[in-house]
Amino acid sequence: MSKTKRHVADDDFVDVKTACAIFGGTKPWHQSTLWRALRDPNRNLPRPVQTGPNSIRFLRKELLAAKAAMIAARDNPVARAEMVKRNQRINDARVKARAKRHGGEHRHQDEETT
Repeated sequence: MSKTKRHVADDDFVDVKTACAIFGGTKPWHQSTLWRALRDPNRNLPRPVQTGPNSIRFLRKELLAAKAAMIAARDNPVARAEMVKRNQRINDARVKARAKRHGGEHRHQDEETT
């Protein structure tokens, strides 16, 4: 008996591995990246659906719509500028937290130390 590829509809449920592949392409997202993105309210990713007591799935059409929105935001100069500002705030917070952990100001390696 030969195996045939099943037609995949946009309203099908997909598992976490497939959701990661949709966003990552040839190098799929790691599962932890997906969960982190789901917790970020600015990412506007679709919430998973509980399909069983220990099972969640995503709707393929919602994942594809979120991916299209990411592409549209990239091509929108206003949204792109806001994304750059947001990423800078996140990076500044990381540097500040790192400096706090190490007990002082964080210095970049390329800065002169005198």
